[in-house]
Amino acid sequence: VDYLNENNSNFLMEPAITLKGGFEKIKLQVQYGYSFNLSNSSFPQDRDYLTFGLNFIFK
Repeated sequence: VDYLNENNSNFLMEPAITLKGGFEKIKLQVQYGYSFNLSNSSFPQDRDYLTFGLNFIFK
């Protein structure tokens, strides 16, 4: 907790690529991204991420 209190502000850049496909009212989304800590490169954090999601259209 002390480490986080001392390093409580970071500037990140997180470029990502997103793929989305499916039907008219429901789509699957997959996203891969990478996280660059521009203010503190030694800060312990996850560097890359992969997310999955479902998108619904309610009309």
